[in-house]
Order: sequence, then structure tokens, then C-alpha cells
Amino acid sequence: MWLLLSAIYIAFLGLSDVVIDLIAVNHYRADAVTLGLLSSLWILVYVVASRLTSRVAENKGSKPLMITSIFITLLFFIFLFSLRNFYYLVISQILHSLSVALVRNSVSISILNNLESEDWDKANKVFFQFSMFFEGIFLYMVSLFSLTFLINSVTVFTVVFLLVGISLVLIIPSSKSSLSRDLFRIEKNIESSLSTISILSSMGYEPLYSPPKARIVSRMLESRNTLTVGDVLVSVAGFRLSNSFFFTPLAFVLLRVLNLSSDSVLAIYGVAKIIASISLSFFPKYLDKKLAMMISMIRILVMSLFVSSFLTRSYELIVALTLTYLFNIVLDAKLYSLYIEASLASNPSTYSIVSEFSNMTGALTSGYLISLGGIPMTIASIAIMTLVSLRAIIKN
Repeated sequence: MWLLLSAIYIAFLGLSDVVIDLIAVNHYRADAVTLGLLSSLWILVYVVASRLTSRVAENKGSKPLMITSIFITLLFFIFLFSLRNFYYLVISQILHSLSVALVRNSVSISILNNLESEDWDKANKVFFQFSMFFEGIFLYMVSLFSLTFLINSVTVFTVVFLLVGISLVLIIPSSKSSLSRDLFRIEKNIESSLSTISILSSMGYEPLYSPPKARIVSRMLESRNTLTVGDVLVSVAGFRLSNSFFFTPLAFVLLRVLNLSSDSVLAIYGVAKIIASISLSFFPKYLDKKLAMMISMIRILVMSLFVSSFLTRSYELIVALTLTYLFNIVLDAKLYSLYIEASLASNPSTYSIVSEFSNMTGALTSGYLISLGGIPMTIASIAIMTLVSLRAIIKN
């Protein structure tokens, strides 16, 4: 139950993230470069806050982070929906980032500390899936009433959010121990030791005319899984950069280039997220190398068609965005599970920090890629970074 409420809570924040972009473009006339700078500010704050809150979560548990997140989000609503000036929007961006960092670390630590290691992947998948589903529901509901209605009804929105937040604080586990992670590390270390012992002990049965034993040991050790944390983080950086090149200017493309209304954009986002979250249930549970490469190539094609404004009809945009969301969830979940395995479940915040630093780099450069290099440069950058993201999956 707490995982479901966590998904609803983060879905509220996801809705708010889209609203920030729409308000920035429509109310403050922000361009693609300005959106990139706002995104970079969000990410910078998130990286710092994530590192600090991760330590608090390890020592104090999840509840203090959730309680702090509620208060910060209430301040965020005040600044965002006041619509006084652009500086209020900047402050709201900072507060939103702090709140997201708090709740993400709270959920991550709760999963690692309170579930068995074999259930981690499933729990993360359920969390991603329900977060996207509820965010899609919220976005579509707002599109039916209009963004203006949401701004005018912010009190009701705040009360609903508070009910969800308080309920979550009451039921989320606050275990400070990490027995599951300790057992996972011991298990992986034992597996590694036994593998090495098996390789070395087998050398005593090699015939005299075989190649030098040192060379055999080297080759056999190399044949083992050599995936490192560095390999995974390189893939994460490539994946996140390609996403930033696509998503950062997306609101500007939809509103200014395609001349869609804010409500139409909310509906497209919402329907795409709903379909993607449901489709995830029918997606293969095991992502092998061939499947990962195939969906990565399709992802490049879809993003390229979207960025080039080749897709103009609402249903085309929904299909393209649905595929992008779906493939992103699958690839992100795969990379996260690889990171947990390679790092022996240590410092889960490092994954988020590298992800967000990569997002910040992409956000800072995405607007300039379009302005200076045009569509071809953006498409080429998305393709190159997507190929880089396959490093860990292929090597695993």
C-alpha cells in the first residue's frame, strides 16, 4: 500500500513539473534556451539535495524525508500559482527539485531496506509503472478542466495532496537497518569468491602440454561477468543525455512550433503516460541484448520524427510519446538493476546523481543544439548518446 501511495505522491509532483513548463512558456514567454536553464537549475539543486538527503535516509529512515517533502511542496504551490513574476517561478523550480529529491530517496531506501533483494526489481517496476499511470490520469483530468481551472482551484489541489502525503507518512516503513542489502552484498561476494576458487582449483587438472596456466587463469577470469559500476554509469549518462536533448525543448516545440494549446499538450502527455504504463504490463520481463538494441533503434526513430515536427496530428504525437515513455521506463529500470548489481546495492543515490548531472548537461545544451545546429544536430546527438547507453547492457 505504501508503494502505491508513494507512486501517487510522486505523480502529483510529476504533474507539477509539466505545469511549470507550461506556465513558463505561456505566461512568461520562455524560449527553448530558457527552459534548458530552468531544467539545469532544477537538476543542480536535485543533485546536491539528493546527496544530503541520502545520508539522512540511511541514518534516520524514510519518514523525516517525507514530512519535510510535504512542507516544501506546500511552499512550492504558493510560489508557483501566485504568478507574480518570473523569480517566483525560479523559486518554485528550486522547491520542486528539493521535494522530488526527498521523496525519491525516501522510496529508494524503503525498498532496499524493507524488501528482499529478489523483490527489488519488481518493486521498482511497480513504482515506475504506477507513478506514470497516475501522473497520466492527473494530466488528462487537468486537460479536461483546463490549466486555468487548476490554477484557480489550487486550494482543492493542495488539500488532496496533503491527504495523500499525510497518509503516506503514517504507513511508509522507516527501517534504518539494511539487512537485505547486507545479505545481498554477502551473497554476491560469496558468488565471486566461489567462482574464483573454482577457476583456480581446476588448474590442477590441466595437462602438461596445455598453455601456460597464468594465461588460462587470465582468460577464464576475463570470461566472467566484468560489468563495473563505471560501465553502468557511462550508459546512464548516454541514456539521460539523449532524453534531455528530446524532452527539454518538447514543451516549446508543442506550444510554439506546432501551436497546440496548453490543454491539448496536457491531454497528449496524459494519454501517452496512461497507455505507456498499461503497456508495460505486457512488455517482456527480461530485456536481452537484441531486444534492447531493437527498442533503442526504434526510440531514435521516434524521437527524430518528433523533433523534426514530422508528426503533427494528435494521435501521431500520442503514439510517438507513448513509445518513448515505454522504452524509457524499460531501459531506465534495466540500467538501475544493473547498477544495483554492479555496486552491490551501495549508494543508490549515486545513480540518481549521475543521471541528473547528465540531464543538466543535456538541458544546458539542448536549446543551443536546436538554435545553432538545427534539427540534424539534435537528431545526431540523440542517436550517438543512445548508442553510448547500450554499453552496459551489451557488456552484461
